[in-house]
Amino acid sequence: MRRLRILVWGLVFLGITSASSHAKATPYAYVVNSGANSVSVINTNTNLVVKTVAVGTSPFAVAINAAGTLAYVTNTGSNTISVITTSTNTVTATIPVSSGPMDIALNPTGSTAYVSCSSANVVAAVNTGAKKVTANIAVQHPAGLAVMGNGTFLYVASSTTGKVLAISTLTNTVAATISVGTTPAGLALSPDGSTVYVTNTGSNTVTVIQTSNNVVSDTINVSAGPDRDAVSPDGHWLCLSNYNGGSGNILTVIDTSTKTVAGTVVVGSGPRGLAFGEDGNGGGVANEGSGTVTLFDTASRTVTGTITVGSAPTGGAALGIVHVSTVVGGHVGDKGNASSATIQSPSAVLLDSAGNLYISDVTGNRIRKVSTTGTITTYAGNGLCGFNGDGLVASKAMLCAPTGMTFDHAGNLVIAEQGTNRIRSISKTTGKITTLAGNGAYGNTGDNGLATNAETGDPFWPAYDSAGNLYFSMVTICVIRKVNTSGIISTVAGNGTCGYGGDGGAATAAMLNGPRGLVFDASGNMYIADLGNHRVRKVDTSGKISTFAGTGKAGFSGDGGLATSAKIGSPRALTIQGNALYISNAGAARYRFVDLTSNIINTYAGSTFGYDGDNHALLATQFGGAGAITFDSSGNPIFADTMNGRVRKATAGVVKTIAGGYIGDGGKATSAALVLPEAAYVDKAGNIFIADFDGNRVRKVSGGNISTIAGTGITGYTGDGGLGTLATLNAPQGVVEDSSGNIFISDAGNSVIRKVIPSGTISTFTANVNFFDLYKIAIDSANNLYVDDDAACVIWKITPTAVVSIAAGVLNTCGYNGDNIAATTAQLNTPYGVALDSSGNLFIADFGNNRVREVNTSGTIDSVAGTGTCGYTGDGGSPASAELCPNGVAVDGGGNVYIADNFTRIRRIKKGTMTTFAGYGFGFNGDGLWPLLTGMDSIVDVVVDSKGAVYELDDWDHRLRKIQ
Repeated sequence: MRRLRILVWGLVFLGITSASSHAKATPYAYVVNSGANSVSVINTNTNLVVKTVAVGTSPFAVAINAAGTLAYVTNTGSNTISVITTSTNTVTATIPVSSGPMDIALNPTGSTAYVSCSSANVVAAVNTGAKKVTANIAVQHPAGLAVMGNGTFLYVASSTTGKVLAISTLTNTVAATISVGTTPAGLALSPDGSTVYVTNTGSNTVTVIQTSNNVVSDTINVSAGPDRDAVSPDGHWLCLSNYNGGSGNILTVIDTSTKTVAGTVVVGSGPRGLAFGEDGNGGGVANEGSGTVTLFDTASRTVTGTITVGSAPTGGAALGIVHVSTVVGGHVGDKGNASSATIQSPSAVLLDSAGNLYISDVTGNRIRKVSTTGTITTYAGNGLCGFNGDGLVASKAMLCAPTGMTFDHAGNLVIAEQGTNRIRSISKTTGKITTLAGNGAYGNTGDNGLATNAETGDPFWPAYDSAGNLYFSMVTICVIRKVNTSGIISTVAGNGTCGYGGDGGAATAAMLNGPRGLVFDASGNMYIADLGNHRVRKVDTSGKISTFAGTGKAGFSGDGGLATSAKIGSPRALTIQGNALYISNAGAARYRFVDLTSNIINTYAGSTFGYDGDNHALLATQFGGAGAITFDSSGNPIFADTMNGRVRKATAGVVKTIAGGYIGDGGKATSAALVLPEAAYVDKAGNIFIADFDGNRVRKVSGGNISTIAGTGITGYTGDGGLGTLATLNAPQGVVEDSSGNIFISDAGNSVIRKVIPSGTISTFTANVNFFDLYKIAIDSANNLYVDDDAACVIWKITPTAVVSIAAGVLNTCGYNGDNIAATTAQLNTPYGVALDSSGNLFIADFGNNRVREVNTSGTIDSVAGTGTCGYTGDGGSPASAELCPNGVAVDGGGNVYIADNFTRIRRIKKGTMTTFAGYGFGFNGDGLWPLLTGMDSIVDVVVDSKGAVYELDDWDHRLRKIQ
């Protein structure tokens, strides 16, 4: 489950932009004045009240929708909600609710408001479009509440029972009840949705709940009278007001990493609700007793200002002026022909008894179904990463990274969900989804108990034996678990230590290394795709383990010989058809098979990694990161061509795409598809260029419409001297434009730089025998190119006349040998990004050294960020003291440096201070959110345009998103 969208307690920071102006938005705060029956509107640039809006009697809390257009105010005395249109700051509607409305929270889309009606012992669900209550959910004296950022669950504190209820927003039913402290009042969620913090007024504690399994993990003692709380958008701080019956005057600050009190801040009298600004550096607390709002800085725990408002102000919540939106990608294509759909990363393929095809789309968070007539629909999942409960129709359920699939003996579809640490089942008869194993927490516990109570971290592939027992692999735990027909779980292979060892002995004492696919033969032997060990392991019916295929070394070799003497790459999925075991991704992106009698291995399909189009023979076809294989009733193979985003089928030995492959050129960029984008560039006119690595294309977005300027989608190296759209590329990884409108492309698979002139003609600009893996490109004011070569561990400088030299690094020498030396003598280690500031200083994302390096115009290199350790620390301090794992870098016109950090966050260096700018971690949770409350899965590039907007390119989510 994922994080809070909006927690509301009266004070709301809002960004409003005039409809007739493109000027920078002005941040406003909305403060509820309970004693004056009004809302104060504050310009937070000037800290002045600019308008007072009359509302109902005794207003208590306020929430604002994601668009910033409507504010909802609860009126405790008149049992209503006042709806304020923020463009005019006037009340435009009044919604009656049950008695005693206090707290209010909105779901992510703003379509539903949840209101704690304390006197009526219900939480009212309000349809904000229809402006009426659609359900009243029974809760004893509800108090603080918050909605998960993915909209799945509502958490409510029940003040008189000492409990917190987790309520499904789909069914309005209680999914879990958690005992907390005495008289719980406030409730806040961490940005990533992993943790609930509950203030307990009666016991002077904060209860910490893990949302993955709704278990209390910590209790924090605090000063008297804790009331309302909020978590900073960066997740570092929990702040709570010590109201203490109106006599309190402090704000307690808790470090969420250590779950300890970091200090207190003296504020006004009777502090109630509080809110953070969108950057997480500080916020405000409404002081009911003193009629003020105290502004505070979180890290220093100091007061930065005081604003006088109306009588008895209460509470706070925040909504900022910067949001994240998709500008390229996002096409799905349901209800049409499957070959016109987008499948981001197909992992597993299965056919049911009627011939319908099921496809697990790992990064799309969906299970797709293709009917026998070729029409595609979504069978399970809605595209967002998360868990919204069991007992739901699968099409309304959320999934997160579904990988392997199988059918049980009754024909129910069983799915491994890596992202939620669960094995799920979809009923063949009802279409409803349930959990078979896993409580949602990452770990490896629960053997000999019920599987649904166990921790089943990182599950990847399910399989059944002939007796109906369920087995599944756990990748990073390095074990195979079994769930018997009574639902009891145990470990059947792997000792929990990742590595290689144990052949010839008991499987439970052996080591596995990243196990993936599983399958059983007719005799009951289990086969394991032991990816990290580059082997297929076999566990016989006595529990003894051995190597069935592979030498333990990566690569491809051995066709026609014993499988144990062959190199089989990094095996991912396994299938048995007839008397053969089929292995996917078995070296050189091939599908290979082993005769179960002779143990002789051969290639069944595939030639080399890439995409060479359809209508080729099995052995002549290129696949990308080969996923699972299955066979239809006629014995025709169906392949999950994972990195090419296609499902392909061979009929009469000829391979064709049957699902996926949509591109979308000529239409809106937001209705297009990216195959596996790796780099982006935005020119001064606002045109966007994207190097689509597995798409073998360079795409251009102009005026919101997308087209291809180079590449046909086929892997190759042809077309120089002709139009770029007729040329072939091989894994382009970088793109940039010079001052004359020429486009330069890192054609990585061909180890060359290609050039497309404004007329559209393509050529090879330069090649060099030392080019190894050309990646991202930066360009200076003199049109010199700077290209990072992560494999050669250098930054190449290429002049406009194609003269090649090294700007930083030592060729083919990867490491770290210090700073403040000549850049050409400094070692780099897997550089993953380059950028230039306006003065010509070169910035390098030195991924392997966990540093951002700067080469000044004199050629001297220094580290500007990073300690050399990969981690996530140091916000609010010196960049040199921060831990980070940089895989991209950009610099804006003001000299602020943006760093793609560990693929899931963007960090920013501004005025010598490191902060997190965007992202909270893994899990796509949609658009329209604050940057710090947005899940980002695999940020491969970060770009800043000439107007200061930041873009993040995510190859897991197959999108380019804009932060502005």
